[in-house]
Parts: sequence; C-alpha cells; structure tokens
Amino acid sequence: MASTFGLYGLFLLLKPLKGSVIGWRQEIFRSWARSFVRISGFKVSTVGEIPKAPFFLVSNHLGYIDIPIVRSQVETLFVSKNEVAAWPIAGRIVGDMGTIFIDRRNHRDIPRAGEEILSALSRGEGVMVFPEGTSGSGTDLLPINSSFFEFPAVNGIPVIVMALNYSTSDNDPEPTKSVSWWDDTPFARHIFNLFKLREPHAVLTFGRSISESNRKLMAKRVEEELRSIFSPMK
Repeated sequence: MASTFGLYGLFLLLKPLKGSVIGWRQEIFRSWARSFVRISGFKVSTVGEIPKAPFFLVSNHLGYIDIPIVRSQVETLFVSKNEVAAWPIAGRIVGDMGTIFIDRRNHRDIPRAGEEILSALSRGEGVMVFPEGTSGSGTDLLPINSSFFEFPAVNGIPVIVMALNYSTSDNDPEPTKSVSWWDDTPFARHIFNLFKLREPHAVLTFGRSISESNRKLMAKRVEEELRSIFSPMK
C-alpha cells in the first residue's frame, strides 16, 4: 500500500509538469510493478525475445498477479474489464496508468475499445490483452474469445503470443491454489497467502507473431501457438 499510494502520489505531482505524461506514467507503472515483485519475493524469468513497443500482445490469464509480473518486464498497457473502473480508489489508479476498459458483455463496445488500442499503438505504446476473458487455474487454457481479434485482423496488426506460468517451492501450496486467483477466495485472503510464499517463480515465454485477416482464423492460430508454449500448472 505504501508503494502503491506513494508512487501514485508522485505521478499526480508530476502530471501537471511539462513533458510527456506517457513517459511519467510508464516510469511510475514500471516502478510500482517492480516494487510489487520485490516485496512479494517473486523471481521472474523470461524465455524468448521481449517485444518492444509498439506491439499487440496476448497471453493466458491467471489473476491480478499477472499485471505486476508482466509489467515488471514488458512496457505495456493492459485491456481490462470495465468493472475494474468502478472499483473504489483502485479503479482511478488503474485508469490513470493507461488501462483500456472494455465491456465484454456488450459486443458493440469492442469497436470503441479497438479504437483506443489503435490510438495507443499509434502513440508508440504496447498493448496487452487476455483473450480468455477471465482468469483460470493454470491447469489448462480457457476458450479464446475471437472478438478480441477483430481490430488486429482488420487493421493488419500482428499479434505476439506469450504464455504465463507460475511455480512454488515444495514447502508451499501449489501455484493453482496460491498464485492463480480464479475461484471465490476473497482478495484480501488470497494476497495475504500470496505474500507468505517463500520462493514463488514466474516464467514469461514469448512465442511467435501471428498475422491473419480473419479474426476467427487468427484466434485459432493464436490458441495453437499458445498451447505450444503453455505449461500446465499443478
């Protein structure tokens, strides 16, 4: 909390100054993510080449921990469900960090979100989407939502595929129970137990870039590539 509110307060102080708001935001977001990783004790490894902005990145989703883990290594914005924007305090902070909100239940909102993503890419920023639409346990992948690929397919934007995987030490609970947040465990209890882990490890595996002009075909190829680099968790 001290790291979060301290860095966000610094962002608010720097925001009115001359210069790039995007630059300040990226620095603050990166610093917050790396502080979260240090405080939680995570070791983070990467396999493959980390993309440089601008890019459109997709990955499997295992919970809120994905955000600081990925952002500590990759300079990117995130696409999130619009319910997050309504969270007290946190919604404001997340929005100020450049998050693009989308109403997944309203297909008419996808073009609007697509325009925001295209705008971010045109500014030279990276954007990351979790096309499963919700977080899973990590034992297998969830179905890929092809609607997320309408705008990259139509606009000729290649999609870079990444797989997330977590592991814990033999003396700690399995990562599907202690790291992934996919069931009805209260957030406070989950993050408390997460911070008790002694040797958690995160691996980001970067796969191929996929280009297709049809969203359903793109979604199929993305899922195939994701499965080829995804390692089921216990």
